[in-house]
Amino acid sequence: MGMKAGNQVVTCIAALVCVLFFPGCEDREGQEAPPATAEVGASQSRATADLAAARRQMAQMQEDLAAITEDRDNLKDQVGRLTAERDEALALAHQAAESITSLTSRLSGQGQERSRLEDEINKLTAVIEDQQTTIAEQDAAIAELKKAIEEQAPAVEEPPVEVMDEDEIVEPNEIADEQ
Repeated sequence: MGMKAGNQVVTCIAALVCVLFFPGCEDREGQEAPPATAEVGASQSRATADLAAARRQMAQMQEDLAAITEDRDNLKDQVGRLTAERDEALALAHQAAESITSLTSRLSGQGQERSRLEDEINKLTAVIEDQQTTIAEQDAAIAELKKAIEEQAPAVEEPPVEVMDEDEIVEPNEIADEQ
């Protein structure tokens, strides 16, 4: 309630007190009170009207208070839900950060392992290339040796090989028996 409405209520109450405690203002000789009574009546009417207005205003304020209280309760519920959602989002973000950290460390470890394996592959590739070079050199040496053998082969005659019949083949045991 504002100050203006409070002052009006006090004025109304004062007027009502005057009217109730001083119902008739007649003089001792039975004459009616002077016209000031008319002012009190008008003041009483204004006070009654002000009181009715104050009651209407108070009823409106109570309705407004009820609406504001309901809005406040709804906002509290909404804040509670949003707080729970925020906490859940923070927990998920924390889990995601831990997963990222874990995956990053695993990836780093795999990167180091990959580098080690790539180095080993490069060394083995170099060994293979060296072996291929050695094989090519040996193939060239073998080809030269074959060529040299072929060049010398016509000069060297091989002794004729005698072919024996089966009857002529002597078993080693038969030789021992004959002696």
